[in-house]
Amino acid sequence: MGLRNALRRFRKDSRGTISAEAIVALPLLIWTHLATYEYFDAFSIITRNEKATYTLADMISRQTGTVTPTFIDGMLSLYDYLNHQPANSWVRVTTIGWDPNAGSSGQYFVMWSYATNNGVQLDDTTLQSYTARLPNIATGDSLIMVETSMTYTPAFQLAVLPTGDLQQLVVTRPRISPQVDWSNS
Repeated sequence: MGLRNALRRFRKDSRGTISAEAIVALPLLIWTHLATYEYFDAFSIITRNEKATYTLADMISRQTGTVTPTFIDGMLSLYDYLNHQPANSWVRVTTIGWDPNAGSSGQYFVMWSYATNNGVQLDDTTLQSYTARLPNIATGDSLIMVETSMTYTPAFQLAVLPTGDLQQLVVTRPRISPQVDWSNS
């Protein structure tokens, strides 16, 4: 009888339940708060990366003078500034033309390409993997393709979002001159 009464009193006793619930719920609440912050921070970084790439593409599309490696290296400095100095960033600028006589139905070709931080420049062969993302252009016209990349590292290592490269591609036309001229010097 004494054991049964003791169990009944224990079952009805509600002292300390808030402490027990807090021990169970608080870690989940903290993890959820940090995961939400990490998600929105990643969204902000992705948006900033996209806007910075569009800024670079717009900047080079308005060039009337000759573009040099120093100019594009300066574009990388601007890109890094706009993205708050990300890790492993690079910029690649490629000017593309259209040759209607190449292949069976015409083909894009690289007029010039330059990549910062010892990046790989595009050539006619590697450009063909981009053709699905390129708009149609007339013979004699040109496109400017600006690619950027940076490494994203989450603010907290919660296994919500992985560390990885954020890459962006923007294709635009020269605005003032028919094409952007290039010089290696």
